[in-house]
Amino acid sequence: VWRETSEAERPAFAGDGSLAVVSVSDERAELREAVRAVLGAVEGGAAAWDCALVVPHSDAVELAAAALQEAGLPIACRVPDRSAGTRILTRLLDCIAPPAGEPFARRALIDLVTAGPLREGVGAGETAIWLDEARQAGVVSGAEQWTTRLARRRRGLERRLADLEARGVVAVDDDDEVSGKVEAVRQRLSAVRGLEAAARALVEVCGRPPAHASWGEWAALFSGAVDAVFAPAAAVEASDAASRLQALTVLEETVDLSEAAAVLRDMLGAARVPRGRPGRDGVAVLTPLELRGLSFHTVVFTALAEGGFPARGRPDPLLGDAERRRIGAALGVRLPLAEQRDAESLQLFAFGCEAARERLILLAPRSGAADGRPRLPSRLLLRLASSAAGRPVGMDEFLDGEPLRPVWRRLAGSPAFSDDAVWVDERERDVALLLALSAAGSHGIARAYTAEVLGDAEAASRRFGAWRSARSVVPSPWDGLLGAPARTALAATHPFDGEMHPTRLERYVSCPFSFLLRDVFGLQVPDEPGDALEMDAREFGTLAHDILQRAYEQVIAGELRRDEALTAVRAAWETCCAEAEGRGVTGAALSWEVRRELLLEDLLETVRLDPVFSDPGSRPVAVEWRFGEAVARPVAVDLPLGRSVRFAGRLDRVDETPSGARVIDYKSGAGGTERARIKEGLSVQLPVYRLALRQAGDKDYGAITCLYRLVTRRGGFEDLDLPQSEEASERRLRDLVTSSLALVDEGLFPRTTRQRCDFCDVRYACGVSAWARARKREHDLLEPVCALQSAPCEEDPDAG
Repeated sequence: VWRETSEAERPAFAGDGSLAVVSVSDERAELREAVRAVLGAVEGGAAAWDCALVVPHSDAVELAAAALQEAGLPIACRVPDRSAGTRILTRLLDCIAPPAGEPFARRALIDLVTAGPLREGVGAGETAIWLDEARQAGVVSGAEQWTTRLARRRRGLERRLADLEARGVVAVDDDDEVSGKVEAVRQRLSAVRGLEAAARALVEVCGRPPAHASWGEWAALFSGAVDAVFAPAAAVEASDAASRLQALTVLEETVDLSEAAAVLRDMLGAARVPRGRPGRDGVAVLTPLELRGLSFHTVVFTALAEGGFPARGRPDPLLGDAERRRIGAALGVRLPLAEQRDAESLQLFAFGCEAARERLILLAPRSGAADGRPRLPSRLLLRLASSAAGRPVGMDEFLDGEPLRPVWRRLAGSPAFSDDAVWVDERERDVALLLALSAAGSHGIARAYTAEVLGDAEAASRRFGAWRSARSVVPSPWDGLLGAPARTALAATHPFDGEMHPTRLERYVSCPFSFLLRDVFGLQVPDEPGDALEMDAREFGTLAHDILQRAYEQVIAGELRRDEALTAVRAAWETCCAEAEGRGVTGAALSWEVRRELLLEDLLETVRLDPVFSDPGSRPVAVEWRFGEAVARPVAVDLPLGRSVRFAGRLDRVDETPSGARVIDYKSGAGGTERARIKEGLSVQLPVYRLALRQAGDKDYGAITCLYRLVTRRGGFEDLDLPQSEEASERRLRDLVTSSLALVDEGLFPRTTRQRCDFCDVRYACGVSAWARARKREHDLLEPVCALQSAPCEEDPDAG
């Protein structure tokens, strides 16, 4: 309740800097201003140990202490125990006795075994793919899944590696299962072996816990688990943390695992470790209650806003204030009341204010950092403003700062650059200086300063160049337009000099910048772990190809008809699915059960619709038919000036027909990309396949037709034929090769594509917005590339 104050009672603020009420944007800005205030006091002559930062509750101590340490200030406080032993033991409890869900869950066990160094040796980088390997193995939860499914995954990888090493094939086919996978399989096999050893050791100790045990027995079980899995140093720390349960042995009772885990989890959560001594070793980070009776040169009081300090008083839902008064009167005791919290908060606030000898800074955030929602100022600050004004102060008037004008400051961002500013870190100072130089038009000085900060003038130039290019509509070297030195270096190892798969040429036509990253620079697509429940799309496509390959091999060998071919598909499906399960690439069991049945239905429908069984004179004659110099079937497109481009790859299937031959390329997706390429005249695969069969085929076929066959319901079991005649498609292919080669010679690898970039494998390295790409595409410098990506004129179907 507001009480009118007399003139003599009203506080008179001198505005001499000894008191400051600072309104900041959010909690992040509040921490920075708190650190800035302490740094200012230290620069002014105060000792770090003679400064204090007040936080509303103990949970906020760690964050405030971290901010002070980042600024290079020593701290003195009690922080939660974040030692390796506590971390390992907490994750062990989450794994074997989670508060919700099944024990030995995939994520929980991976979090556990990555919490510290393991007893078994694990190579660098292997832990990064553990989660993905567990997912590929089909592990969801349960101790049995870790032992059986990981072992099955390991055996599958061992078989795959042995097969790859035995074949020793260095394929140039981008779609080849063998190409570039030996090292990846070795790394994954090593990772699975390390994960399997750790999981097996954990399951042996904790896989079958007792129904009930004493507190000492549970402490011994937890200690034994960490000893079996982790290296000795980490295991000793965790065992020391588990030994806290030993103190409960005096109760002489037995409890189950969930109760033991809950008690130990509470012990670990409440544990605090000292970092220095307040008033002696560093900046004290304390709660208002811990500040009582202490004295500091500078005190910074934070979180003076709604949800901070003071906490809102709430009546007990079971024992209200009225009942508490009656009980207190009857028993002659004092029970705390919710309505008394205000008086207690005022007293705690007084502790903080009285602890400041020279300077007191009160900080109030205006919004939440997480959600951006406005926050009301603390009622203590409203009370202070009302006391200064001699009347009740409303919210708008308080935020305007008029009642506290001598001591009021409202901050909206980092301070502007000046010689007397106090900087939280070097980055803040550098940003302020660069902004000041840019605002003054001193771009040359800004570049020179950046070069000095980085210690590398070329690095600074590159950063400015990349920044400008991302915001300019004019293409530059940063957009893949190579200069003369780069073109000279490229000519020495020209990407078109060796044999190439047609998908590489299609990649250049679709997006030259992607070709530059993958086929010139050799950047690899990141193999990131994921939590997808379904089989990887590439693995699924390989599985579908393998089933059809094995089925049609039997069709060719036994001259089978449709009904017999359907039986061959079922047999191949069973075998290939079992092999995929053995390799552990099928994902979650439930999802895989559904998808494998759908795959069988789709492939059976594909065979039922296959015209090779109904057209007289048609029959399949080859599957996985390879071409290229490695198999003595060279294929080349001759170009002007005596140049040529050589191709290598494979055809999924070749059929003989009454008119000649039919080349079939299976696709397990929806076929949207293939439709667009055929429609726009940008297809490379099918024309190259037709040329390969013509140049390197085992016999002289008549007419050769080429098509994509969509073998799943996603594509509607459709055949996408190459509509051009053989002569026209060869001419179009030659034009695409000639134009692409000329553009590569000129060093043109721009970020320009008519397709969406959402699913690009290397978009992580692109770094330019869709708006910038669209605007750059309109520039004259990219006209040759845009012309390459355009379909030929409809009036002349044979046009290049």
